[in-house]
Amino acid sequence: MRKYYLLSLGLLLMVLSTEAREVELVNIDNYKYQVAKQVFDKLIEAKGDKRMQIPEFIMSKRKRYVAWMDNKKLQIGLEEAAYDVCIDYGTDSLNAMAALIAHEITHYYEKHAWGNDFATAFTDLDVSGKVKTAAKSRDMKATNETEADYLGGFLAYSAGFQTFGVMPKFLIDVYSEYGLPDEIPGYPSLDDRAKLAVESELKLEELIHVFDAANYMIVLQQHDVVNDYYSYILKEFQSREIYNNAGVNAVMAALQLFDEGDEQLKYAYPIQLDGETRMSKPKARGEALGFAERVEKRKQLLAQAKFYFEQARSLDADYGTGFVNLACVHDLMGNYEDASFLAKKAIKIAKNNRNTKVEGDAYIIRGIANIHEGENEDGIDYLIRASSKDKNCEELAKLNMAIYNGNTPIPSITKPNISLSKEKIESTNLDAFMESIDVDMLLELNSSVSCGIKLMGESKILLNLIDGGQTGYTLLHLTNDNYGGKTGEGIGIGSYKEDVIIKYGKPTYIQEARQGQYYVYDFKNIAFFISGENVQSWAIYRVQEEE
Repeated sequence: MRKYYLLSLGLLLMVLSTEAREVELVNIDNYKYQVAKQVFDKLIEAKGDKRMQIPEFIMSKRKRYVAWMDNKKLQIGLEEAAYDVCIDYGTDSLNAMAALIAHEITHYYEKHAWGNDFATAFTDLDVSGKVKTAAKSRDMKATNETEADYLGGFLAYSAGFQTFGVMPKFLIDVYSEYGLPDEIPGYPSLDDRAKLAVESELKLEELIHVFDAANYMIVLQQHDVVNDYYSYILKEFQSREIYNNAGVNAVMAALQLFDEGDEQLKYAYPIQLDGETRMSKPKARGEALGFAERVEKRKQLLAQAKFYFEQARSLDADYGTGFVNLACVHDLMGNYEDASFLAKKAIKIAKNNRNTKVEGDAYIIRGIANIHEGENEDGIDYLIRASSKDKNCEELAKLNMAIYNGNTPIPSITKPNISLSKEKIESTNLDAFMESIDVDMLLELNSSVSCGIKLMGESKILLNLIDGGQTGYTLLHLTNDNYGGKTGEGIGIGSYKEDVIIKYGKPTYIQEARQGQYYVYDFKNIAFFISGENVQSWAIYRVQEEE
């Protein structure tokens, strides 16, 4: 019996006999292993697919394969020498490592070793030889490597790594370090492989821009069109988080279609915006629709959200957030008993995972569902538990208790006297830009929605057009993480969150995200992305909706 190693970058496909000596591994206590394992864990978490067994991560002292995926042993490996090549990239060292490991993770989840596995398992079938030949063909190898570059690059980006531009250069450096010839029989040449990597990155760049636009338009509550963006992304890349985000967007769109006096708008759900945001109502939409039309569209959106959350849960049966969100949807549908049951499951999962934030959110929706069922004492008890479970849940739990007691607080938003025209990124006037649109590329997401992209030195402009801009648009100007400029009030990347509040006052609302928070100032048309206590980036924007 022989075992097959599908190795990274299309460098080699080694066939080793089982008599080959065991590879000497880097000890798991070694700092190199620990750094690489943290990158691996972050990528696996971002993928969020637990239908398949999570492969073991190992690091080898051998200098032979660069990195690999062993489908038989369920292992993903990185060689110490490849780690050292990544470290030479300085501030991009973790990005290079993420690109390399994400490439192998993609091979695993996309089942790129399936052909060889099938042929090995069913050697007596005539078709097995054809499958094996196809799997080992130069074209199939090139296709698999291109897909691993593309989807692996997006996986790394969604996990918070900036990998764009890394892989083409890394190929050249790793060939040099490993002393590999430019031409390897049966495989794309180094020149061809580098060209494939560049093509993958061009496609990856498009998907990243669509992803960034979708995330910011959720923040700006442009829920109707965001669904078109996520539908486009999900055709290319599926992950627990993207399904979850698409579901959250559908719920937020549905909330805008409830009437002011509806019971569902009375309480603040943990699926909504965090902090003070939950004290204000969602932006009203659908005023032009009749009552019956609003109810029907609302039902459709909640059914869509339910589908997306169930897809996220199917990828990871222990996804506590998915159960919390499903519980919220069922409560909004009036299925209070189901909502309470799902919240109970979320609490159990969160306790097992020691995730107090999810546990607190689960207690909040269980409390709301119990109140809706008429079990008021139990409902209040769950809200009290939520307020003491996690500090991030305390404000929302207390808000819902105040609502129950008929004492709904009304937030006051301070609006400093700030000139809208002061806000520019790279000296670009957004209003002038819309008068003479100049984009580098225009992606058609469907027959009515397109996304324009304009790349600048340290920023980019993303333009969502509906019917070519005739029935609405959203214009976003986003800073890159290397932007050296300041806002009109002197805020820059790295500025403290407290300084943002001092200069701009309290935000109109705060949107929670997996890696931080968005502070949105509607009166100023600016949104800051804050991770920890510091500004990581920001965007200025213009929104024109159909009258």
